[in-house]
Amino acid sequence: AKITYNNKTYWVDARAVFDSITSKETNLSYYATINEATRNDALYTAPALTSVASMTSTGSAKAFDQDAVKVLEIDTTLRNSNDQKYQYAEVTNGTNTYWVDVRALNTTSFAKITSSKSEGYSAYINEGTRKDSIYNDGPALTSPTTLTASALAKTVNGDQVEVIALDATIRSNGSKYTYLEVKDGSNTYWIDSRAVTAYNFDSITNQQTVNETATINEGSRSDGLYNAPALTNPSSLTATALAKTLNGDKVTVTEIDTTKRSSTGLSYQYAKITYNGKTYWVDARALNGVTYQGTITIEYEDENCNQIATPTTVTKNIYSEYTTSPEIISGYTVNLNKTQGATDGMTFATQTVVYVYDKNTATTTDLVSGQGQGTDSNRWVVGTDVQPGWYKITPINLGTNDWIGLDATTSGTINDNDFYADLGNGNGKLSSYHAYLTTGQVLEMQDSDVSGTTDQGLYLEALSTRSSTTAISSGTLGAGIYEVGVDIQPGTYTVADLLGDGYLSTEDGNVNLDLGTDYGDTSTATITLKTGEMLTSSINELSINQK
Repeated sequence: AKITYNNKTYWVDARAVFDSITSKETNLSYYATINEATRNDALYTAPALTSVASMTSTGSAKAFDQDAVKVLEIDTTLRNSNDQKYQYAEVTNGTNTYWVDVRALNTTSFAKITSSKSEGYSAYINEGTRKDSIYNDGPALTSPTTLTASALAKTVNGDQVEVIALDATIRSNGSKYTYLEVKDGSNTYWIDSRAVTAYNFDSITNQQTVNETATINEGSRSDGLYNAPALTNPSSLTATALAKTLNGDKVTVTEIDTTKRSSTGLSYQYAKITYNGKTYWVDARALNGVTYQGTITIEYEDENCNQIATPTTVTKNIYSEYTTSPEIISGYTVNLNKTQGATDGMTFATQTVVYVYDKNTATTTDLVSGQGQGTDSNRWVVGTDVQPGWYKITPINLGTNDWIGLDATTSGTINDNDFYADLGNGNGKLSSYHAYLTTGQVLEMQDSDVSGTTDQGLYLEALSTRSSTTAISSGTLGAGIYEVGVDIQPGTYTVADLLGDGYLSTEDGNVNLDLGTDYGDTSTATITLKTGEMLTSSINELSINQK
């Protein structure tokens, strides 16, 4: 810098003359008010004292006192004369742009936009008990023109809108608010996000092209006509007309779409029809004289999603009932708890059921008293001492005071197949137990040996061919756990206690009975079983007959 001192001219490093700018905050965009009430700031063309042009002011900030200005940049400077830091803001009031000490700015009247993003979904204004306002120029309090509302949100309550942007804001007191920019017909405005509810449209799960002629048969129905499958987009939220206006008319059907209702998960079908040159969509059940068919694909996979048998298909008329069953697959046992898709219900255009199978590891074996684990050597860990799977457990020479139990001692997980059973040769003892053993559980036996008999223990017969094709609909069950859909067919049954007292229940509480054969006991009942339920019986002999 060229300087003059005592009529002498020198050149010196500019850093020895001008204040330095140590940091910059650029691309700012928020509003403040010039507040010179107790101050006397100057205006500059750059941060004060950082250049030749900013060595002198261009005016007084008092000339703009109480003006609303937009903050564009804030620079921090280091004063050479006192080694202190100062901050200067570049601001504009729309006409003038200048730099001023940041202490002249009051931001308490305005909110700052902390983030912005584009949106693109349909919604509606849902004021309910709220009292929001709408703003034409941006989120509330973020600019001079949004300090007051453009209108009350009640005036647009219920309007269908397109949400196009979202801004998050923070106010001077630290409160955070989110505003949405919405397009309402030809108008665009900002509103608190809590006053906007997004539509959850139904999804189209299948589209089928057809070429049929049918007759509209409303009868006792009251369907609407739509410009798309109902509830799948904003324009199909309301009907354009009633189907009764076409009742009895012949129409051309060109497409059948299957939809899934977002609110219930139920499926519906809508037909695209043409009549007198106009196109509509109507519930397929309003059509008479044409039958549509749907295909249910049944797949068979192991627990690793590998296909272990060729898929099969079932073709049924639309809206007719269907039921599927797992196949017998050598070396595997179906696991209905892992099965995907509805195994029975109403037919729609296309559906898939995936039966998942566990590889059979169950092995017929004897568990001899004294050869297991634990202090009494009468405990066996499933997965180590005995393989997991389905078994029929029969006592070997057990006495009158003996029992077996299965629990989660090692795994720590409580299972639906945990049990306790009195097995033995005494009065009221169970002669066998149908059980499912899972890895980590502990099978425990009490051997009182009161009879003096040796070689006491348990005979575990592996049940490796369980399948819906062997599921019974009538017969006699021993005590144990049975899987509905594999061991027993689903349906409504009459049950009768033939021998011994005990309980009959399902894990979901659908069945919960105390049955007996003594005087005054209830020995018969009617129950309904659903696919996938586990039926547990502590009754030695139970008769079941499907109604």
